[in-house]
Formats: sequence, structure tokens, C-alpha cells
Amino acid sequence: MATPDWKTLIGSKSFDELWDQATARLVALGASVTNLNEGGVYETLVSSVLWVLAGFYGVLEDIVPNGFLRYALGSWAELKAEDLDAARRPARATQGNLRVGRDQADGEMVIDEGSIFRTRLSVQGQYVQFRCRARTTLLDGQTAGDVPVECTQAGRLGNVSPGLVTEMVTVIDGVATITNEAGWITVEGEDQETIAALKERAQLQWYLLSRGTTANTYRAWALQVTGVVDVQVLDDFPRGEGTCDVVIRGAAGQPSLALVAAVQAYLDARRMNNLDVLVRGPAEQPVTVRYRVWLPADVGDEDLVRAALIARTNSRLSDGLLADVPRLGMGQSVIRAQLGALALPGVPTVQDVVVELPVANVIVPAGAMAVLEAAVEVIVERQS
Repeated sequence: MATPDWKTLIGSKSFDELWDQATARLVALGASVTNLNEGGVYETLVSSVLWVLAGFYGVLEDIVPNGFLRYALGSWAELKAEDLDAARRPARATQGNLRVGRDQADGEMVIDEGSIFRTRLSVQGQYVQFRCRARTTLLDGQTAGDVPVECTQAGRLGNVSPGLVTEMVTVIDGVATITNEAGWITVEGEDQETIAALKERAQLQWYLLSRGTTANTYRAWALQVTGVVDVQVLDDFPRGEGTCDVVIRGAAGQPSLALVAAVQAYLDARRMNNLDVLVRGPAEQPVTVRYRVWLPADVGDEDLVRAALIARTNSRLSDGLLADVPRLGMGQSVIRAQLGALALPGVPTVQDVVVELPVANVIVPAGAMAVLEAAVEVIVERQS
């Protein structure tokens, strides 16, 4: 929808327009005041009034759009959303379970609350740290156990891929291995809700007033549950007559079992009893990505180029951690030209790129999401 012409709707006028209007009005009325030269008494008096009026119109042009949720910005949008019972969601830290192992199973090993674990150093030169949430004891004979942790920083940064949390900051005698296994996240970390997402969620509140259940109603209900960042409703009887699938995505991509259960319970308490509604995460469409890139003969660090392109591809198809490379959403296909654009101009010193895999665009249907099937491969060559 095009942005309205607020100036025309308000009837706003600039100082010059007001001046022309005022002087024409004086002439039309046959006023005896004709000395409106700059600096004159009458010119100063009339100008002072018109500048105030022009400023008032300017204030209206700023304020009036913020009275409409669709066009409101910043704090104004937050206030309008609160009118619809949709408060902006704060950032939330990732919670999950790390698998800690030891070589010697004799006696007990205690991991105190507050113990710190971290990921390997990322290509951006940073670690992501996690704090033990509760004292954990590996009993005599127990070689491994789950340790509940929370990221020390709120936001999506903590939604790291399996196998990346491998280091220990707090020294604990006896620990031999640390890892975050598949499905390790129990609560997805989230950044503060964007204004765009808040406005969309607030606008969906109107559908909650309906007596029936439409796709927009299910979407609005699902987005009421903290942790859900995207929803697709498959209401074309995906599992037979009378069925509907509500597919949700969390901040980490595939939603945790706890999030799926929370949304299912929320919908079950509100939906019509004669409908079979299933909440699930998106089906996974595997994608293998391999690049061949060329650098100048004597410029550019091959390892840095390789790491940067892998990080950008992971962001697009896995974790979405880079602000300028958002993760593909549900039903969004993998386009080879867009993959190539991650290298050019995204990675400095790359002069050319060929996307060798996938060999064709990967079409992702509704209710599905592209995921990496294997580690991204980058072959670096030098221009001759």
C-alpha cells in the first residue's frame, strides 16, 4: 500500500504558500495596508503569525501518521500496539542443555551454578558464553550428564548450531568433553522484537474478535506465544478433511519441542472443537552449497575469505546471526543468484564466484524451510 499524501490530507501549507494566500486575501479585501516590504512593521507582524502557523502544520505532518499503526514509527508504534494489547517483546537469552563428559567415572564430579562454558572463536572474532543455571552432579559411575545453561547475553546470538560449544572457561577437574548436541536448545534466544514484527502482530489482533477461525486467526494466536517469530497456516486439509497445520518457526529456526507444545496448548484452548489442528515445525528441505571463488593474484587472505563466505551462508540457511544476511523464512526458495550475491559484493577481495552446488534453484514449498545438509564448501582460486 502506497504511503498517503499526508500534506494533502491535512491541508498543510508551507510559509510561502501561507504568505501568498495572506497577501492575496489582503488585496481581495481592499486593505489599505500595502507596505509589506521585508523588515517593515506590517511584514514582520504578518510573518510572525504565518511562521507559527507553518510550524503548526509541520507538527501535524509529523504527528498525524503516528496516529495510525500501519504508519507509526518508533515509540509511537509501541504506544499504538499497546492499545491493541500487543506490548513489544524484550530480548531473551537462549537456554539449553550442554552434554559434559569425563574419562574417569570414579566418585562424583560437581559443576557449580555459575560455571562458564563457551563456543570456539567465531569468524567475527568473538566467543558466545553460557552460564550453568543449576548445580549439576555426575554420580559415581556416570560418564556424562546434561548441564542446564543460559547464554550470558540476551538475543539470537546464543542460538548456536550443534557442536559449537566445546570450551570451558571455569576450570572443573575431570571434565574431558563438552558439546551442545542436536536439539540442545530448550528456550530460543530472541532479539528485542522489531517494530515491523510488533506492528504485524498488533494488526492481527483484530482477527481475534472473529467468532470463527480463519488462517489469520490461527496466525494471530500462534504469534501470541513468546518465542514464535513466523507462522504459516496450511488450511487446505493437509492431513485429510477437517485438518489444518499451523507451522511455526522459532528464533533459532526449527522450534523447540517446548515451544511447539506451548503453541498447541494455546490453540487447543481456543479453536473450534470440530477441527483437527496440528502445530509443528517446518519440514526441512536439505541444501548442499559449494562455491568456487577467485581472488586477485596477490591480494586477499584465502582463509578469511573462506570463513566469511561460510558465515554469510550459514546466516542465510542456518542461524541468521548476521544482521545484513537474514535467515530464509518458511516457503522461501534457495536461489543460486542470491547465493552468489553473498560473495559479491559481500566478501571483500572476491573478484568472481560460481555457485557449483546446488546445480539449480531449490524450490521450498509452504510449510517447509531450507536447511544445510552438509558444511558449506568454499574453493578459493587465484586469478592468473
